[in-house]
Amino acid sequence: MRETGRTHADRGLRGTQCTSRHEKRHHVPHTVLCAVLAVYQGTRPAVDLTLDERFPVIKEGKTKGSFFGFSVALHEQRGVPNKYLLLTGAPKEKSNNLKDVNETGAVYSCPITTDATDCSRMDLVSTTDPSERVEGMWLGVTVASQRDQLKGRVLACGHRYVKIIKGGAEDQLKMIGKCYVRSNDLTYNTNDEWQTNTYQVCNPNNDMEVEGLCNMGISGGFTENDVFIGSPGSYEWQGNVHVTTTWWIPEPDNFWDTNTKNFGNIKRRHSYIGYSVLEEKKLLSQSEYTVVTGSPRDESKGSVMFGVMRDSDIKPGLIILGEQVGSYFGSSIAVTDLNNDNWNDLIVGAPFYFDA
Repeated sequence: MRETGRTHADRGLRGTQCTSRHEKRHHVPHTVLCAVLAVYQGTRPAVDLTLDERFPVIKEGKTKGSFFGFSVALHEQRGVPNKYLLLTGAPKEKSNNLKDVNETGAVYSCPITTDATDCSRMDLVSTTDPSERVEGMWLGVTVASQRDQLKGRVLACGHRYVKIIKGGAEDQLKMIGKCYVRSNDLTYNTNDEWQTNTYQVCNPNNDMEVEGLCNMGISGGFTENDVFIGSPGSYEWQGNVHVTTTWWIPEPDNFWDTNTKNFGNIKRRHSYIGYSVLEEKKLLSQSEYTVVTGSPRDESKGSVMFGVMRDSDIKPGLIILGEQVGSYFGSSIAVTDLNNDNWNDLIVGAPFYFDA
């Protein structure tokens, strides 16, 4: 089993481990084989798996200290023939020739081969303007693939992206985060509403009491119609989850339509709701999607909250509280059917848990 533990969202640090509950944690800076298997298993029914440790697939970063391998996702690229790619974030990677910008982070696409150095960088941040700060944005903190869909898209986020609000005695810097969606072939399609949407769900004109410092994008993913994104800085670090639904209205109208919903302010300050998030069926309902989000600082122990999506918002439901103060329960979550009863089971990471 793989779990990923993260320290405080405002520091933007996350360690990567392959652990079970009682194993020692081992940091794995370059080897991503374990991560590949975890992503594959994440939403599949329970199966027997034999791990061949003799022939690992290893990919290495291009820059020392880039945090290459921080996040991973398997992606199926449709074509003739189809091919599988490992997408991985390197959130402290150097910028791609941007003027006066040293470090933006990056996302790499890696073919499943024995060559450790054949990864290529996705073109995501190639320009910038005076209204934003991409320096240190941690692009690649989240990477996801819509891989269960025909020609599924790709999501990449940087939760430390800053919007600059000019006016008054000095500029205001609002760390709202930013996400990008790209085509199945990793390119940008201006005719696809999924990709032209800015996903700026947090208003930078607001203060920290609302969502002006929301850190959107520290977690996120896809369904066939939704992009779901965690923002642990919303409402004075209560946190939030934003779900953007996009669909095509066919002839004779022929246009895209979208709808966005979230938890809003539910008075759970300093919980970090949205630190981890997923959206899956067979949890509270066989056919309807349920939002599940980790809040690793809730009541100092951490928690996982289930949310029911309604037309205009997400209604908080069942909350599972962690057992131990400081354990960061909920920092990572996954679901799969562990006992083949046709219902998904919840797996929760608590990276600072210890046996007394």
